[in-house]
Amino acid sequence: MADHADLVLFFFDPIGQALCKRTMEVVETLNNKPEILPKLHYYLSKADTVPEQDERSKVLVQITLNLQKRIQNTHSFDLPTIYVPELPEEEVVVKNAVGKLCELIEDTINLTVQKTLDKLREDCDKAEELVSAELASDKAVCSANSTRAVQRFFVFFLVGILALVFPMFVMLAKVDMALGVFAMIKPAAGGPGRLLDFFEGTEAIAHKVDGLADSGTDMQYLGASACVLLTTYLLSRLGFIFPKKDELATERTDELARWGKSLEALKASQVKWYGEYQQQSIRSDY
Repeated sequence: MADHADLVLFFFDPIGQALCKRTMEVVETLNNKPEILPKLHYYLSKADTVPEQDERSKVLVQITLNLQKRIQNTHSFDLPTIYVPELPEEEVVVKNAVGKLCELIEDTINLTVQKTLDKLREDCDKAEELVSAELASDKAVCSANSTRAVQRFFVFFLVGILALVFPMFVMLAKVDMALGVFAMIKPAAGGPGRLLDFFEGTEAIAHKVDGLADSGTDMQYLGASACVLLTTYLLSRLGFIFPKKDELATERTDELARWGKSLEALKASQVKWYGEYQQQSIRSDY
């Protein structure tokens, strides 16, 4: 508990002197933690029950000797006397430091409130930066995925054009060959005088006819083109060509947007609370 507390107060009763073993063990344990030492404060409570100065001095000396073996900051050790006043001030013979104790508590509370408000603002800024960074990263990923989608489309389009154009060239070549056969046969039909020319071109015609009849080669060309087109499409869909990166789910982006709005509202509240705290501090000073 001392790690989370802002003040740790020890009250020693002069009647029993509160020097029991358990209390001393707590004092010694806390004094072995350097980060807690500034929080520790010691008081002699019910000091009005020992009105005699000599008796009160003996109690103070005995408590101090017992604490000296266990505390670390002996050079700044102080043991003020406090009590709840019941007599008028003019009849009080024992010095009462309860007012300073109240001031210490009040100052500690004010300092803690200020630190808490500053820490709240700092944490809100950090959380807002993380939310903005995640949203900006997702936006960049979405933009990159859009660019990759366009690139994949153009690659698939170009490959598709090539896969379609190549068979078209083959078909045009076949048409050209067919026209060549027709042109070679037509002159041979002009009469016996052209018959010799017809027989001389028979071998060339036979080669062209063989080319026209070779439909198996055409099917191979068409099959190869279809395979290229299908392979390109599958690689594109599977992400091997300009792969798509993972984007945030819609639920996640909506959640981040809600967090951003909540942080903005919390920061506005922090400004309001800080102003109220300053006004309260000014009023308390007067």
